[in-house]
Amino acid sequence: MAGREAGVRTRLRDWLEIVATLASIVLCLTVTWAVLGRSSLTQRSGTPPSANRPAPPPLPAAPISINGGTTLGNPLAKVVLIEYTEFQCPYCGTFARETFPSLKKEYVDNGKILFVVRHFPLDNLHPFARRAAQGAECAARQGRFWELHDLMFANQRTLDASSMATYAKGLGLDPNRFEACLSGDSSRKVEEDVTTGENLGVTGTPTSFVGLRQDASAVKLVQRIVGVQKFEALQVALEKWLTQAEKANTK
Repeated sequence: MAGREAGVRTRLRDWLEIVATLASIVLCLTVTWAVLGRSSLTQRSGTPPSANRPAPPPLPAAPISINGGTTLGNPLAKVVLIEYTEFQCPYCGTFARETFPSLKKEYVDNGKILFVVRHFPLDNLHPFARRAAQGAECAARQGRFWELHDLMFANQRTLDASSMATYAKGLGLDPNRFEACLSGDSSRKVEEDVTTGENLGVTGTPTSFVGLRQDASAVKLVQRIVGVQKFEALQVALEKWLTQAEKANTK
């Protein structure tokens, strides 16, 4: 009897060890799957919106006009950087807050390049983006484009009509002029930017173009830059074209 009981206990212990081992394996697989799933989700959520889009069309052979864009920097600079942006786009916000300050310091303020902003609101994704673009244009008419530009990118989650009015008031803009502009032809200016962007194959923001100046109002586009970029990557592109522009100027 004692021998049979000992055998039962041994088999039971063996089964319990097997069950424990299987449970441990299942737990490890579950944890691994969860970690991989979170990693995959993080990677997808951090992927620029251009990642899965088809290849853009070739750059136009003919020079394009930069008239109508809001500019900052040397109006005679040989190298021009055109950015298509929108105020609710998180990637544009990253560019404005993290990349643009260094770009401005190293290339715009010292006259190396001319920076041009054009609007490209993604209406199907960001319901306040178009009105924010119109607001920026209305601020430009009172000489405060860049102040409102920076303020809206610092407060991307609050771009509704009430917030826009508050920002305009805080910047000292004439409220009547601002509201009249929003209800007026500022929408036409934004739509003109959208049209020029579509003609260049812009489908997401930010999308930038490096251009070499041909005359006072026209540039030859030489490089398309899709998605938010670290300053160092943008610096490589700008230095390349600044060098080429300098060589062409000395011939």
